[in-house]
Amino acid sequence: MSKTAVHTPKILLVDDEPHILQALQRLIRPLLYDVTITQSPAHACQLATEQEFAVVISDYKMPDMTGTEVLRSIKACSPDTVRMLLTGYADATAAQEAINDGAVYRFLNKPWQNDDLAVVIKQAVAQYRLMKENQRLQEVIHKRNDTLRQLNQILGQKVMRRTAEITALNQKLEASLMGAIKVLAQVSDARYGHDAQGGHAQRVSNLCKAFGQRMGMEPARLQQLEIAALLHDIGKMLVSSDFISKPEHLLTPVERLKQKQHVTLGQDLLGSIPGLEAVAGWVRHHHESFDGLGYPDRLFGHKIPLESRIIALADAYDNALNRSSASSAAVRISTSGAYQTIQQQAGKQFDPELVTMLSEILQAEMTKNNAARPGVIEILGQGLCSGMRLAEDLISDQGVLLLPKETLLNEESLMQLKRTLAKTPMHQGIFVYQAAT
Repeated sequence: MSKTAVHTPKILLVDDEPHILQALQRLIRPLLYDVTITQSPAHACQLATEQEFAVVISDYKMPDMTGTEVLRSIKACSPDTVRMLLTGYADATAAQEAINDGAVYRFLNKPWQNDDLAVVIKQAVAQYRLMKENQRLQEVIHKRNDTLRQLNQILGQKVMRRTAEITALNQKLEASLMGAIKVLAQVSDARYGHDAQGGHAQRVSNLCKAFGQRMGMEPARLQQLEIAALLHDIGKMLVSSDFISKPEHLLTPVERLKQKQHVTLGQDLLGSIPGLEAVAGWVRHHHESFDGLGYPDRLFGHKIPLESRIIALADAYDNALNRSSASSAAVRISTSGAYQTIQQQAGKQFDPELVTMLSEILQAEMTKNNAARPGVIEILGQGLCSGMRLAEDLISDQGVLLLPKETLLNEESLMQLKRTLAKTPMHQGIFVYQAAT
C-alpha cells in the first residue's frame, strides 16, 4: 500500500507498556494530532511502510527489538519522519547508538514533564512540516526550472532561426551591394576608355585583396579595401569626357588640373554612403606618391594610408601590364616587364616595401601558372640566378636578341644581362627551365 500524506499530522507511539502509551496519548490529545499507538515494534515498522507519520516516539527497551532498531527501520522506509527515543535507562551508549543509527531528533528520559514533552512534540511536528514545505518548494522550483529550460530551449531555437534568417539577409544585402559596386566599377572602366582588355577595376581589386590577405587583414577591413579598389576611379565619371582619356602629356594645364579632381570627386561620392567613409579617404589619396610629389595633398611616406598605397601600386601595375598605347601595341607585355616598370619607381612613386611584396605575390602567381607548362617557369628579372638555362629567346623591346634560347647563365653573362635590363627594361617574359629536384 502506498503511503498517503494528510493535513493533520500523524504521531506514532511505540511502547511495550500499555500505561505508558495511554499516558502519552492523553498528553497529545489536546494538541489535536492524529495519534496511533502500538505495543509491537514489528507492527510499528509495518505501519510506517503504509502511511506517513510526522513523528514517531519509541521506547528504547522492548522485547524482540530495541527502540534504536525500530527507528532505524522507520528511517529506511520513511526518512522524513521525525524520530524520538524515550527510555528510563540513563545509558550513554544507547543514546549514542540511537543518535548515530536512527538519526534521532531527541533523546528523552522517563519520567517526563508533560509541559516539556508537549513542547518537544510540537517542535518535532514543526520540524516535520518545515521539511515537507522545503520539499514542496524544491519541487515547485524544479518544475519551474524545467519549464524555464523548455522555454529557453524554444527561445534559443527561435533565436537561432532568426539569426540564420538575418545572416542570410545580410549576406544577400552584401552580395547585392558588391554587385552594384562592381557594376559601377565596370561603368567607370568603360567611360575611362584606356583599358583595352576591360576589367581594370576588378583586376586592381583582386591584386589589392592579395596584398591584404598576405598582410593578414581582418575580413571587414579587407572587404573595404576591395571596395575602394573597385571604385578608385569612380570620380572620373564626373570629369568631362572631352579629355578624360587623353594621354597625360597631351593635356593642357587646366585639363590636367580638372582630371586630378577625380580623386576628390570620388571621395565626395563615396563619403555620402554610410559605412564607406574610410573607403572615401583611401580613394582620395590613391594618387599620392611615396616621395610626396603626388596629389591632392602631397602626403608622403607612411603618412599616406596603407590602403591608398596598395591601390596606387595595384593600379599602376595593372596599367603597365595591360597598356594599349599605339607605341606598345606590338610589344608582348609580361609580368616581368610590368613589374620592372613598377620597380623603377620604388621609393619614389611607390612604397618600396609594397613593391617587394608585389614581387612575392607575382612570383607565387607565376609558380601556380607554371604548373600548366611543365619544366618551364617564368620569373622576374631579379630572380635570375647563375646556372639557369633560358627556355626562350630573350629579346628586347626594340627587337634585339639579348640572349638566345638554351643559354646557360653564368656569373659573367648574368651580371651583363642585369646591367642591360637596368638601362633598358624589357616587357617580355623571362622563361627558364625548371631545375630538376
